[in-house]
This record gives sequence, structure tokens and C-alpha cells, in this order.
Amino acid sequence: MTYFYIIAPCWCWVHRLGFRWVLRVALALLLLVLVVFAVFVIFYAFYDLPAVESELPQIGDDAVVVGLISDTHSHLPIYDNEARLMKAVGLLARANVSLIIHAGDVVDPGVIAKLEEIAPVIAVYGNTDPPEVMEAFPEIAFCEVGGYRIGVVHDVGLSWILGVTDRARAMADGHGFDVLVIGHYHRPFIRKDGGRLYVCPGSPIDPIPPILTKPTIGLLIITEDGVMPVILEVK
Repeated sequence: MTYFYIIAPCWCWVHRLGFRWVLRVALALLLLVLVVFAVFVIFYAFYDLPAVESELPQIGDDAVVVGLISDTHSHLPIYDNEARLMKAVGLLARANVSLIIHAGDVVDPGVIAKLEEIAPVIAVYGNTDPPEVMEAFPEIAFCEVGGYRIGVVHDVGLSWILGVTDRARAMADGHGFDVLVIGHYHRPFIRKDGGRLYVCPGSPIDPIPPILTKPTIGLLIITEDGVMPVILEVK
């Protein structure tokens, strides 16, 4: 009976205004929604996007290189996860990394085993990780490389529009991190705030939005001059 009181007035309204007119209004509203969504997707894909390198940079012999990877899972079944992962692993191997940091959403524990064939791995769990991954890894981890304290957490509420949030800043300040590596966003970004560096390497498997955002990993190139973050395309 409730449906009758909802549908009947709507039908009378459509009948009074004319079906074609109502259909045109509905299509116009749908088109407006699609345009707004498309603008948002494009804005999300390119706003404040750091440079994405297509080739490995020149790395000096005195540098220590830390590999960054995150979100090694896919929301879409069309992706060949294994092939994309192996490309990322190969890229990290060619960069001669001394350490690999995985910023969560590992999903498959076998990913860590593949990464450990290259270098020691520090990892945290993410919001989509299964219980066995959450039991194996902490929520927050850190290491010290070249005199720099590097922290890693999956999601710290970093805003791609507003920048470094109070929550992210409080975590970095509270733990004394010089660098905070973050996952979750499936798109790369690099932010500097208060003398600290915040880096998200993106995802080598499931970049968001697809097509517009490239699959990526990251590097921290550490020398006596400081820490240089690099985002690399996985291709």
C-alpha cells in the first residue's frame, strides 16, 4: 500500500507534464551526472600527480636504494596480477634495492616471498588484507636507513586534495619519522611538509582510475645529500 502512495502521485505528475518532457529531463540529469563524474575522475587522476619516470634514473655507487610498493591486489578481474607483479619485481631488482617496503594490501602472502628473493622486506597490513596477513604484519612499522627514520602505514587519512592531514602529521611527529610511506590510494603522490617527506608509491597492479593512472612503484634514493623520492612506471 505504501508503494501506491509513492507511485500514484509520480505517475500523475508524469502524465500531466508529458512523458517525453520528463524523459528529456531525466536524460539531461543523467548526462550531467556523467559529466560531473568524468571531471572528477580526470581531476583525481592528474591533480598534483608527481612526475612518473619511464626509466630507472642514474643512481650513484654511494647511494642506498629503498624500494616502495603497495596495493598488490586488484579490484578488477581483467588484470593479470601475476604478470604485473613480476614486472614490478624485475624493476626493483634492476634498481638494486637494499630494502623493500610494502605499504599494505598485500592480499597474497606469496607476494612477500617474491619480494624477499630480491631484498629484505618490511611490510604492514592494509584494509583488504586477509586474517593471515594481518597476523603476520603490524599496522605501523619503521626502519632506519642512512640516518633517516622511515615509517610505513597503509592508510593515515592523507588527503590528495588537502595534502598532509593532522592525523598524518601527528603520526610522523609522534614517531619521529623523517619519511612516511603510505599505501591505500592506488595513485602516486609525493608531499613535503614540516621538513618531512610523505610518499605513496601507487599500485603496480591496480592503478585508480584505470587507463588514466599508470601502474607504479617507488624508490627512495638515499645519499649524504638527503632522500630523493622517485616514482617509476611499471610497464
